[in-house]
This record gives sequence, structure tokens and C-alpha cells, in this order.
Amino acid sequence: MKLVLAAQANSRFFHLLDDLKDEGVTVVEAFDDETLRAEIADADALYGWPSASALAQAGRLRWIQTSSAGVDQLWSRPELQEREVVITNTRGAHAPNIAEHAFALLLAFSRGVLVASEAQAARRWEGTAVREVSWELAGSTLGIIGYGQIGRAVGARARGFEMEVIAVDREAVAPDDAVAEVWPLGRLDDLLAAADVAVVTAPYTPQARGMLSAAQFATMKPDAGLIVVSRGGLVDHDALIDALQDDEQGPAYAGLDATPTEPLPADSPLWGLPNCLITPHSSGHSRRKERRAVEILRENARRFAQGEPLINVVDKTRGY
Repeated sequence: MKLVLAAQANSRFFHLLDDLKDEGVTVVEAFDDETLRAEIADADALYGWPSASALAQAGRLRWIQTSSAGVDQLWSRPELQEREVVITNTRGAHAPNIAEHAFALLLAFSRGVLVASEAQAARRWEGTAVREVSWELAGSTLGIIGYGQIGRAVGARARGFEMEVIAVDREAVAPDDAVAEVWPLGRLDDLLAAADVAVVTAPYTPQARGMLSAAQFATMKPDAGLIVVSRGGLVDHDALIDALQDDEQGPAYAGLDATPTEPLPADSPLWGLPNCLITPHSSGHSRRKERRAVEILRENARRFAQGEPLINVVDKTRGY
């Protein structure tokens, strides 16, 4: 079996693949398209997304392992859906660090960190100003939109903060220790109306694009918050800008690690809003995550070589 590494993501842990040779797996690096087109011709498996020209040369390719949990490329690459190739992702590898990032964004608002940081830059001790914009999370309600592994990790941490947790998901998924019942996506507005802060962890699909728009923001409490750590395309950019500037409705603040267009254009009004905190889609990064992602690749390569079922198989019609 030949496995071609076409992506350098998580490469600091590629040494974990060295023992795959004992499973009969030959691992080859091809990080530029010219090399990839040459190496993919007799490859059985690929790590990363192939270019269209490389995919056209892939006569034997049967499995693609992505370096991320999201598989958005499926929607712009119909040839990937049409081919008889299995796609797996790194679902689960990112859950701990993305969940922690969601709370980093939330705590920046709830503990007045943004106001304190601005005062520090000006060398001012602004205790009163910080206290006036601080509140506690305990006893408040956190709503999770998308209750997969990342959503569950957010829920577990919310319980640690003594928050009540509610969740919706487009699939029928089982509850856990954090949430007694996972509502269907049709109850999204109910969740938004009840939540003191809503956290978006759902995957992107074309059908879900802009699912959080003006109508949904109008159902939120005026002081509620919105945290987005999955895909920015789920949020209507213009509607969010309008809502953040309207004191009569929610969200009152937003922490965004994902935006509809990335990088976020310099002329987006979101940059200048004092109640919007933006991080550059960095929630998925940590050294431990990198190791977990390569461990998933290694396990799937072992399974593929032995003819065993793969883990984290993506439903190409659903996009997750």
C-alpha cells in the first residue's frame, strides 16, 4: 500500500508514521503539485486534498484522509463526491482545544478582559470600568448549535462552570452528562431564545449557510452572546453587524474564530466593533491536537492496509 502525504499540516508528528512500514505501508511526501501528480498515479491513499490535476492522475486512489474535521472542499469539488474514494477526517482531534478556545472568547467578555487590556495599553488602572462589564457564568444557560464531538466538549466545560446546557443538532444524537436532551435543529429559535450565550460548533453545508440571520438574532435576549468556533458561513455577516449595533436585541457581543470570508476583509465593520472579538481561525491549533490528528491518520492507514473498517468516515452527501 502506498500513502502519499500531500499536506504538511501536523508534520511535526509525521515520525509517528515510521512504524507503518511494518504494516506494509510505504509513505511518500509530495508537498508540491508537480511531485504530487507524479506520486499519486500509483497511490492507494492520500493525506490532504488533491488538486484537480493531481486527482485526474490518481488511477488507484481509494482513500483520502483530511487534516481537518471540516470537509468544506466537498461542496466546491464535485469530482470528489463522484469518485469511488472514501474520505475520512480528523473528527475528535480538535475537540479539546476548540472547546477551550470557545471559553477563552466567552471569558474575555464575561470577566472584562477586553476593557482591562485596553486600559493596560494606556497604563491605566480601571478597576471600576472592568467591574461594570463583568459577570459570572454560573447559573446562566449556554446553548450549543451542533452537538458533535466539539459541541460535547463545550458542554462538558460549561458544566464545569456550573452552567445549564441546551443543544440542537440536525441529526438525532444521544444526550450525555452535560445535556439531558438534544433538540432537533427545528428548535434552533427556541434555543436562541433561552440561551444567555450561544456557541456555534456545527459543520458547514450549503443548506446551512446563513442559518443564523436577522430572524434568529431577533429571538435572542438583548444581553445574550454569540461564539462561533466552527464555520463562519453559518452566520449572515451583514445581519450580525446590524445586530451587534442594535442595543434592543441580541447578540450583545460576539466572539468569532470563524468568519464568512477568511481572511476577514480589512473593510469589514466587524473589525471596528468594540463588542466583537476576532481570532484568526486559530481555535483548532495545539501541539497535542497535531499529535491526535496524526494518530488518526496512522490508525486509519493501519486499518486500510489490513482491510479493516476506517474510522471517521465522512458521509459525502451530508458533508460531515
